[in-house]
Amino acid sequence: MLLKAAADPPYLGKAETQVDSTRFRVVNTKRYTAVFGLPAGLQRTTYASPMPVRVANRFSVLRAGGREDRASRAAPPAPCHTNGRRLSFRDCLRYRLTEDGLLGSSPLARHERRFRFAEDGFECLDEITFRRRCSWPTFIPANFLFRTLRRSEDSYVTWHGAVRARVKMAPEGSIQQDAAVTASGHLVALRHAVEGFKAAPGQRTTVRLTVEFL
Repeated sequence: MLLKAAADPPYLGKAETQVDSTRFRVVNTKRYTAVFGLPAGLQRTTYASPMPVRVANRFSVLRAGGREDRASRAAPPAPCHTNGRRLSFRDCLRYRLTEDGLLGSSPLARHERRFRFAEDGFECLDEITFRRRCSWPTFIPANFLFRTLRRSEDSYVTWHGAVRARVKMAPEGSIQQDAAVTASGHLVALRHAVEGFKAAPGQRTTVRLTVEFL
């Protein structure tokens, strides 16, 4: 997957999605290549990447995948909650690829992640619908990983090499330094947490993340 993301894509003049398998997808545009795949869950697969690995000018502002080291389990780019220990949705929901993203389902909840790719960036929309009553000390519906991140007025800025991008998230998040260690090194998380969370059947939570290349 990383070799595919690093290779120069053919410049076809428009976005094009290639389905290499049922496990991950590659999206090519004039400006960048994006690769995303199913969450790893308990399979510990190295290509698991529920957020796109984005490569522009041979630099990626988002993290590279990989689940070999235990530190990466502390901050998966997927919703999670605490109940004595932190548990990620990728460990308790069964996911599959859809036309424009991912869909996870279990008796607990339904989690749909939809991507919208454009020449100057992308949008990620998460929609979580609870199927039964639950309560957790902390619920983290938004937990996205970046190589670098700093606050800039009403948004955030991330960068790597020659690539810079503006990041926005709704609801508002906070920066968590050294959130994980992966093949990309020490990563920063943009996270939104809800303390004393309670949900009823049918309750819905949404998160919108936008990344725009500068």
